[in-house]
Amino acid sequence: MTLNPFQILLKLPQKYFQFLDKSSMPNTNYIKDKREQKIIHTRTKSLLAMESVVALLFGFNILIGNGEFLNNILGMFACSICVALGILFIKVHPEVFNTFVNVLNISFGIASSYYNAEGPQAAWLVASTFPFVIYIATGSLLHFTINILAQFYLVNFFFQKIMREHLTYVDPDIFLRNLTFQTNQTILYIAFMTIFSHLLMKQALDEAINEEKKRIFFEKQKNFLMSFSHELRNLLNSLMGNVRLASLEKVNEKVKELLLNAEFSAEMLLQLINNILDTGKVEVGDLEINPSPVKIYDLVERVWSICSEIIKTKGFKGRVMVSKNIPQVLTLDHYRLTQILFNLVGNAAKYTDRGEIDISVEWLANTTQITNKCFEPYPFNEENEQDEGLFEKKRTLSIFDPSILSLTFNRKKIDRNLLAKSPDSCKGILKVTVRDTGIGMPKEQMHLLFKRFSQITSDLSKRKLGTGLGLFITKELCERMKGKIRAFSQLGKGSAFTFCLPVEPVYEEQSSLLLDKQLVKKLALNKGLKAMIVDDEPVNHAILKEFFEMLGVKVVEIAENGHVALQKYTTSLTEKNDPINIVTMDISMPLMDGKASAQKMREFEVLKGLSPALMMVISGDCSESEMNYCTKIDGNIRADVFLKKPANVEEIARVLAIYLSKIYEPEEIQRVIAQQSGGK
Repeated sequence: MTLNPFQILLKLPQKYFQFLDKSSMPNTNYIKDKREQKIIHTRTKSLLAMESVVALLFGFNILIGNGEFLNNILGMFACSICVALGILFIKVHPEVFNTFVNVLNISFGIASSYYNAEGPQAAWLVASTFPFVIYIATGSLLHFTINILAQFYLVNFFFQKIMREHLTYVDPDIFLRNLTFQTNQTILYIAFMTIFSHLLMKQALDEAINEEKKRIFFEKQKNFLMSFSHELRNLLNSLMGNVRLASLEKVNEKVKELLLNAEFSAEMLLQLINNILDTGKVEVGDLEINPSPVKIYDLVERVWSICSEIIKTKGFKGRVMVSKNIPQVLTLDHYRLTQILFNLVGNAAKYTDRGEIDISVEWLANTTQITNKCFEPYPFNEENEQDEGLFEKKRTLSIFDPSILSLTFNRKKIDRNLLAKSPDSCKGILKVTVRDTGIGMPKEQMHLLFKRFSQITSDLSKRKLGTGLGLFITKELCERMKGKIRAFSQLGKGSAFTFCLPVEPVYEEQSSLLLDKQLVKKLALNKGLKAMIVDDEPVNHAILKEFFEMLGVKVVEIAENGHVALQKYTTSLTEKNDPINIVTMDISMPLMDGKASAQKMREFEVLKGLSPALMMVISGDCSESEMNYCTKIDGNIRADVFLKKPANVEEIARVLAIYLSKIYEPEEIQRVIAQQSGGK
């Protein structure tokens, strides 16, 4: 298709302005920031477009024969040179371009004063606008100030001399005085408005740049935390897994005691690492909470098995008081609740030299709002310090209270037959108090208690203990779980920390989450469940394989990266016709990571119309965004659960219990439970 001359003429301006758009982009070697590039690009393009339009007008005057031919030719040529120089200088350096525009405007004023009889008046009148044009074109307050000073000099000293030669009809002194005053006034007004506008624009630009820098810093910090977390959790997973595997072997009592101490130390190390990592996550807003159904009495037993060792090692007395009316399964983040309890008990042990540390766990039924009443009775009677505190009274009476169960150093298991029937209320509040008979603290320092890195004690030996992060993280976790925490203390008497969490019970008819490990094992064996472990660490293979075998699941495949895992998974479904029911997937692996491998597995399942496997992501990369991406219901991976390393057999048993409750009919589960009870 050929274009006629008229169409070509119409397209020329469009093509020319496209050329200006591309050519006016500044040198990116000097300007890295995207926002600044855009601002300079817009200013340069506007100025060059203006020069081009003026050159076009000169050319139009030449065509129609209007005005002096030579002057129009020179004007058009000058504007074209300005456009060419502008394009050249913006590619060299933005400051070179700014200086060029500045010199150009001052030179134009001086040249106009010699142009003809009307030139001095024109130069004088537009002198006040030159600085503003400079600022719009360059965005530089320095060049704007230089031009302001130049125009003051030209108006007050240079232009007056030339104007006197042309003024013949009025009194030159009066005319020049008035014109100079008005021009100076205009310059000052424009200067004030431009500087004010510049400061506002600079403030907005600085804020935008700071926000961008902060976002980049947080992103880098987040990536660092993820990498740091992954490395630490991998090492801890190996350490704790090997200790657990060794404790299952037939060894003498002395070795068992050493292994128990090693496991206890690893748990404490894990809590310390969690506090350090979570402090960074608070900064970047990535502190995750993942509620799931939890058997609360199992959690209390597990926490007490470790906390009792902390208390016993320090030589204190201790016990747990648990209400019988707590629903046996609650929806909460068991991992975070455990972290809170370890932090509070560890803090109590740190600042207690003698006496006891007690934990009480209560259920406030039919309560959904956390108020001051939820924290009553207070641990200490503040009205009369000579009286026994309310907490102490309750503790004494609890010995005879049939609604409370107690765990001690010798008794670490709860008899499930003594528990009350789950209440009918839909929601309630879990109230936990950790009390010690330590050194206490003065009231005037209580406001510093939950601050980061604060350690409120005059005893320098105590200040050296811990990091000052435990209580800070505890408060953050309570608030993220929509709960509240309060501290009560009296100097020389001790301290107590009470936190309340709104939770929702899960009842037996809703799921089979009350299955114990033995029942999970029996149900898994009946179904012949098979698993594949995907992890690049060989020690993790051995640990997870042992855990699955304890729960009646046969590990049939092991893969060291996502690529091998995908091949083995698809082969088991197509060639062997022996489907894998469960896949544990690490995220960070060579060749193909866990997310890509899991996504392709899900795509293969959809393509073949197969039932999806139970996908358990077990990783040290445990940021909230990572968890949400993996477990999103309509996402690419659709993982059933995200477990943090180091995972333990209890967590895997809980996941399997949920999975078995979906593939078994309720009547079948009840029948197996009845058979198991009959066997006993």
